Amino acid sequence: LGGSGAVIIGFLSTILFLSFSRLSPNMVQATNAVPHSPPSFRSASSDYPPISSEQEMRQSSVCQRMAMIDRRMRKLNDKYFPKANTTLRDDQRLIISTTAYEEAWYVRGHLITLLAYTTPSTIIVLHLNANSTYTTDEISSFYSLAPRRLILNHIRYPVRAYHGTLLRALLGNVEEVRRIGLSFGYVLLMCSNAWLVRGGIEKWIGRYKASLTKEMNPDEVYEDQSGKIAKAYEWAGMRLVVRQGLPNPETMFQTKHEGSFFPAKMINGLIDRFDAYLDGDDVSMLSLMCTVDTYLEEFVIPTWVEANLDKIENIPGRRYPPLVRMSTSSHGYQLEENVAVEKDEIARSLPYPHIFGIKAVGRSVVDYHGTRRDIMNRIMRKNGRARGVVHRLEDELRKAILREEWVPEEIQSKAF
Repeated sequence: LGGSGAVIIGFLSTILFLSFSRLSPNMVQATNAVPHSPPSFRSASSDYPPISSEQEMRQSSVCQRMAMIDRRMRKLNDKYFPKANTTLRDDQRLIISTTAYEEAWYVRGHLITLLAYTTPSTIIVLHLNANSTYTTDEISSFYSLAPRRLILNHIRYPVRAYHGTLLRALLGNVEEVRRIGLSFGYVLLMCSNAWLVRGGIEKWIGRYKASLTKEMNPDEVYEDQSGKIAKAYEWAGMRLVVRQGLPNPETMFQTKHEGSFFPAKMINGLIDRFDAYLDGDDVSMLSLMCTVDTYLEEFVIPTWVEANLDKIENIPGRRYPPLVRMSTSSHGYQLEENVAVEKDEIARSLPYPHIFGIKAVGRSVVDYHGTRRDIMNRIMRKNGRARGVVHRLEDELRKAILREEWVPEEIQSKAF
C-alpha cells in the first residue's frame, strides 16, 4: 500500500473505535429492545430442535453491532486488501494467538516469555481487551520488545471470562494475520497468564501437527451442573457446522486452549466456514459466537479439527496434550497467594518433553511464590541481552506497587 498504508489502517481503526465506543460494558447481554423474527438457520437434523435462546441472541444489540462491523470490514478488506494478497502459502511459520486485559507491566512479562522462547520467525499476535485502557506509551512499550515479531489486533472485543467473546478474539488474531497477507503453517493458542519456560515449541509443533483432544459423549455433556458445556454442545455453530463432520455428530471434543496447537489450514477453514454460514439477516457465526455465554474456545476448535483430521498431512499416530501445564486457575488479585502457580512447578514440569509453559502465573503485583522472578532469571541466564528488558519491567512493577495501597510493606520486597 506504500505511504497510504498508515492512512488506511487509521481509517479502519477509527471505524472500529466508533463502533465499539457506543457499546456498554454489558454489551454481551441480550436485550429485547429490537424485535426480530425467528432465525432461519437450516436444521441439520430433526434430532436437534431449534435452541430457544437463539431468537434471544438474535435480538441482542451486540449481535447487531458485530454484524455491522463484520459487513464493514468485509467491504473494506475487499477494497484495500485484494484476494491475491491474502492467499496464504503453507510453510512452517508459527503464529501465537494470545489475549490480555491486565496492566501493561504484566502484559509485557507475558510477551517477554513468548519472545524469549521462540525463534525469530514466530509471530505473536496480541488481542487487548476492549474493556481495558492502555496509553500510547504502553502500546509502544509492547512494540518495542520486538517490532518485527509482534502484531496488535486492531479490532478489540470486550472479552469476558468463560464466554464466546474469547474465541472470537483468538480467531480475530488469525484474521488479522490473514489481512496482512502473512503466510503461516501453525497456530498456537495462548492467554496472558500462561508463560513459556523453555524453547523448542516450533520443532515440537512441526512434528506433532495438532495437540491431543478429549472426546465427550452426550451423557458427559449434560453431567456438568453449570450447564456451560451443554451451551457449547447446543450452540448453533457447533450443532449445524462443527459437529456435522464427525463420524458420530452426537459427540464433541474438548481441550484447554492454552498451549493447544493446530495446522493453519484447520483454523483458516473454520474461520471461512463460520464467515460463510449466515442466518436470514446476513449475520455470520463469527458474530453470533459473541453472544454465547460459555467457553467455546475449549470445544469449537478441537471438535472442528477432529472432524477434519484426515485432512492433516503426516500427522503421527501419537499425539500429546497442550504445551502448557495448568496447575492453578488465577482469577483474582489480592488473594493470589492461594492460587498462583509456585516456582517449584517449573522444575517439576521440565522433565516432561511436551510441557513448555505453565499456568496460572500470578497477576498480583506481589510475586508471592517468586514464580515470575524465577522465570525472568531463567531468561536472563539464557540470553544476557534480555537483562535490560527485564530490569525495565521491574521498574514498571515497582511503580505499580506504589499504586497498590493494600500491599503490606513487609512483602513489597517479594515483588517480581
